[in-house]
Amino acid sequence: MTDCILSTDRLTRSFGGLVAVNEVSFQVARHEVFGIVGPNGAGKSTLFDLIAGVRRPTSGRIEAFGRRIETLAAHERCWRGIGRTFQTSQMFPEHSVVESLLSVRAAMQRGATGWLRRAGDPADDPRIVDVLELTGLNGMD
Repeated sequence: MTDCILSTDRLTRSFGGLVAVNEVSFQVARHEVFGIVGPNGAGKSTLFDLIAGVRRPTSGRIEAFGRRIETLAAHERCWRGIGRTFQTSQMFPEHSVVESLLSVRAAMQRGATGWLRRAGDPADDPRIVDVLELTGLNGMD
């Protein structure tokens, strides 16, 4: 299995005469923390839309886990582990950060009905503790 989990090669998206994403190429390795930064209007949201399948590229390629995905629909990319969220997404606004992570873990372990059951203790899963520490959210009960 490849160490590259996501890559783009000369990814471009134009809207008429406006080029929103211009030949963007990058690779994200397994276990790498990778960020996209830039000012408002730089094309960051459009880039994420292209990767997630919300929009189609004008040209270029996108690969995820060694497979080209730029022609796949958004739901097909989702099944392959590629999705898009928004800054203000809150499925359960009343949940704390820890409770939200526990809900995701429960759903992953038990399927769709996992959302409806008691989530458990974060100490039971070292991955949750690692995510909280990595993001600096470990004090956000």
